[in-house]
Amino acid sequence: MALSAYRTIVADPPWAVKRLESPGSCNFGDHTQPLRSVRLSYPTMSTVEIAALPVGDLAAADAHLYVWTINRYVEDTYAIARGWGFEPKTLLTWAKAPMGLGPGGAFSQTTEHVLFCRRGRDVRLSRADSTWWHWKRGRHSAKP
Repeated sequence: MALSAYRTIVADPPWAVKRLESPGSCNFGDHTQPLRSVRLSYPTMSTVEIAALPVGDLAAADAHLYVWTINRYVEDTYAIARGWGFEPKTLLTWAKAPMGLGPGGAFSQTTEHVLFCRRGRDVRLSRADSTWWHWKRGRHSAKP
């Protein structure tokens, strides 16, 4: 039995990532500055801890789930959503303007994703005309 029957849930899990920062001024194309890891301003969770959250217990039988994720955890996000009792439907993308090298490995991360999932009947009110949006960035981890 659900604690509350929410028809829409938006989850922004605190994925366990390292935030890399340049000790000097490091603009796009300036590969001379070494990067170092700095702590994030919030605690993170492992994928096992995130998967154990009782998200499915909070949702109505007919519900939508939107899970924010990053490139590193896209595959895990599909499995976690299924574990919460939802069927992944569409991966949505937030395209962000580059701001220097920022976090990432071979590529600076300029996108975040939202996995749209559903369980039960389709309860949407309308249809969106895109799977990507270009929104301005805010402070670290703030969503549009």
